[in-house]
Amino acid sequence: MISNAFLTGLTHHIYKGVTLHASYTKYKCMGCYNKLAAFTPNTKDV
Repeated sequence: MISNAFLTGLTHHIYKGVTLHASYTKYKCMGCYNKLAAFTPNTKDV
């Protein structure tokens, strides 16, 4: 029988991992976007 504390810990661990992965992916996308924005002319001031 699996204890409730173990399940809670496991769920928290998975959630933390998913959150970390999501924020890493978001950070990577932001980095790619910033590189792209640096290469393209600034169209904000048109």
